[in-house]
Amino acid sequence: MRDGSGPKVAIVLWDLAGKPAFHTPRSMRRLWNSDLTRRSSQCSRVRNNLVDPASAIRAMGGAVGLSWQQGPLSTGAIGRFLVAEALPKKLLYVEPLRRRMRVRFGGTWIADSEQVLLLFEPGRYPVAYFPETDVSSHALERTDHTIQHPDLGLASWYAVHAGEHVASRGAWQHIGLPAHASELLGRVAFAWQAMDAFYEEDERIAGHAADSYHRIDIRQTSRHLVVRDHNRTIADTTRPLVLYESGFAPRWYLHRADIDESALTPVKNPDFLPVQRALQLLQHR
Repeated sequence: MRDGSGPKVAIVLWDLAGKPAFHTPRSMRRLWNSDLTRRSSQCSRVRNNLVDPASAIRAMGGAVGLSWQQGPLSTGAIGRFLVAEALPKKLLYVEPLRRRMRVRFGGTWIADSEQVLLLFEPGRYPVAYFPETDVSSHALERTDHTIQHPDLGLASWYAVHAGEHVASRGAWQHIGLPAHASELLGRVAFAWQAMDAFYEEDERIAGHAADSYHRIDIRQTSRHLVVRDHNRTIADTTRPLVLYESGFAPRWYLHRADIDESALTPVKNPDFLPVQRALQLLQHR
């Protein structure tokens, strides 16, 4: 975002309320530094080594996930739900990832989807489930190996093929789902260590699918994003950044060169955002 010649990026986001927000990388850095001074000594070390806003955001992810460590759905939860009837001791939770996710194996893309579901299970990292229709038709070969999931029923394993490359137990699918878990019907999960790589948007991720309740992510993407007001194009880009922040819908940040700035005017009273602070808001004319 910096090349020594001054800021070239106007970071603009459109949220669900339809408000566009604007600031430059330099102002973003100032806002982050002022916010980090209020953090603990651990975050102070992040501040002292701050290189760019993206790395700061990644480093400030929460310490607890939804279903692991001491998260509310984990086996080590330190709180409880205030409900009249006792909840099951084990709760499984599924939600849309809302990110493009791809799987690479044997030098080729074998899965590419914007409709991935994340399964949160107590004591485990989230698992990404792809629609069968978004998996290469020649990549999966059902095997005789099955396992019985204690909550989701029988699961069948697949061998994954890509040219001469084979992962004998590279993916699985639940084939005996109870009615209340129908969201996972017709979906496939891939064994992380058996694949070459996983990508969210245009960035490789390591270890496991990102837990949106544990971290804040910024992803580079080559999606074609167009913002229109009736017949007028306000922005058109194939190089946005996407901010994924716990509890919020994805927010899209655009380069200044990809925006028709004549369509925007400053707002006199900027909103106050706890993390991003007082951004200079713009409103569409």
